[in-house]
Amino acid sequence: MTNRVDSRIECTGRTTAMISTFECVYDGWGVVVLVGVPNKDDAFKTFPINLLNETTLEGTFFINNKLH
Repeated sequence: MTNRVDSRIECTGRTTAMISTFECVYDGWGVVVLVGVPNKDDAFKTFPINLLNETTLEGTFFINNKLH
C-alpha cells in the first residue's frame, strides 16, 4: 500500500518526480502543484485512470499561482 498525502509541490522539473508526485496524492481531493520546468522533449506519462480520479493538477511559472 502506498502512502498518500493531501497535497504536494514538485520543484525539480524531472518528469519522473512529477509523475511520482501526481500518483501519491489522495484520489478525490489531492492537489499537486508542478513548479519545475521539464525539458521540452520530456513526456508526462501516467495511467489514464489517474486523470479521472478528481485529483487537482496545477502548474505555475515563476511562482505565479494562488492555491485554492
